[in-house]
Amino acid sequence: MANEEDYSYVVLPLEYDLQNISANLNEKHLGEEFDIGNKKNNLTGLMKIDGNIIVNEGKENSINIVIPVSGKATKRWTQMLLGKRITIAKASTNFSSNLNLNLTPKLAEDWTLTLDPKTKHVWTKKPKTLCVLRNLCILPLEGALKERIEKIEEKISKKIEEKIPDIKFKEKIKEKWESLQQPKKISGNGSYELYLMFSPTGIGHTGIKVIDGKLKDKILIIGSPTAKFGEQDKINPSPLPSFGKAQHLKNDFNINIPIRMTKKHLLNALNAKMDQSVLGVNKDIGEDEGVDGYISNAEIKKIEIINNDVVIHLTASGGISAIKLQNY
Repeated sequence: MANEEDYSYVVLPLEYDLQNISANLNEKHLGEEFDIGNKKNNLTGLMKIDGNIIVNEGKENSINIVIPVSGKATKRWTQMLLGKRITIAKASTNFSSNLNLNLTPKLAEDWTLTLDPKTKHVWTKKPKTLCVLRNLCILPLEGALKERIEKIEEKISKKIEEKIPDIKFKEKIKEKWESLQQPKKISGNGSYELYLMFSPTGIGHTGIKVIDGKLKDKILIIGSPTAKFGEQDKINPSPLPSFGKAQHLKNDFNINIPIRMTKKHLLNALNAKMDQSVLGVNKDIGEDEGVDGYISNAEIKKIEIINNDVVIHLTASGGISAIKLQNY
């Protein structure tokens, strides 16, 4: 790849706070009850999410979710006697456990968030492990209950996995992709207004990282910018394409801008000493222009005449603040 100063790109930092996931999961699922009954095994009972769902960083770039559950179950042991099934023993027990759900987030080629889930069941209070049968023998209760609890926990895991992808990654990327294509005024007034247009030709991302309690990624958009004088019509944006793999770059953006103007425009602009914001040194870029960031460096590379127009080649670079993703 050529030096990054030789082509135009914009890097959009994305981030999402894991505490938003925790808050939303607790709002939707805290106190939720599940029937753990199983007629085939003569098991009855209820289990519920009885504590705050905790979301934090896991190992190897993953999200770790801890879901505390508790409940009460009753197990009956029966046998046939004279053609009828009778209960020969019964035991009830309280229990609690943690469901540890480990998720590795990735972006699919269509920009939707996917997860690679792994689950682990950990008892915090085991069910009683015995049932007295007429004071003669001991029967295990933990095994019969554990299998049923784990099946219910699979359902809980599935419900929670389905909520995580509701983070609006694709919507936010699409919004910025389309916004970048619209003309943006960068200097001047009246007929001397200078507008920047950016035509994207490719897009990629560096990969989702789970770091500092957040999901983070950087979206790289490569394209061809141009700048023109005079008011510009709104652009019909091109659709968001699939992505490729992007490299890490030192600046959040680098733009090589050919500014086209007539000789008259150039003379008038030079006579007015050209507004400093054309060069954009330390120029803030506000949200009203579609990007929250700043320009830290700008330089005119060359000036040439093409078809009686003066073309000024301007290079600018700087930083862009992280884009806050929406809650689901």
